[in-house]
Amino acid sequence: MSDDAHRRRQLEKIEKILGADLWSRSIEDEQGFTAPKAIVEAELYQLGLRCAALGRMRSRGSKPAKRAIKQLGAALRKAKLGLPEDFRLSLGLNRMIYHLEVYERITQAPETAGARREATLSAMYLCETFGIPLTTTRATVGKTGVFCQLAAALSGDDDADMQHYCRELVQARRAASAKPGQI
Repeated sequence: MSDDAHRRRQLEKIEKILGADLWSRSIEDEQGFTAPKAIVEAELYQLGLRCAALGRMRSRGSKPAKRAIKQLGAALRKAKLGLPEDFRLSLGLNRMIYHLEVYERITQAPETAGARREATLSAMYLCETFGIPLTTTRATVGKTGVFCQLAAALSGDDDADMQHYCRELVQARRAASAKPGQI
């Protein structure tokens, strides 16, 4: 299936989840009035960019990349010993060494987990934009609420059980709002 056909099918599923009434009205935002379809298409685009970035970050976890990162970090730590501080600072060696050490310690979640979390973030944004409550409980036996259905449609896997990711995000938001100064 081509990317355009996949995107069209995804938009049709999202339209069905949101309902024809919401899909046909305009939403007022910072730029004026916008059609929900345009908002969803923009969010799908942003979601694609974020998932592509996750893919690039995952490539850092491959064996050759990890080996190269480790070798570069070791070489920079060795070179750093004899260099004057102003030279190290102007080249950003200390910062680069720090980042390489962090990359060496990173363990990665399964590939789908990051993409599903990103889809859940997009679903949360769309629900808030369209005034849909962020419920994570099952509405009926075997059927989750709009938030989780939307997250599954955005992830590209309609059968995915996104309730865990939705609940995780809602709980994180509640915890952050309970602490002043947190996001």
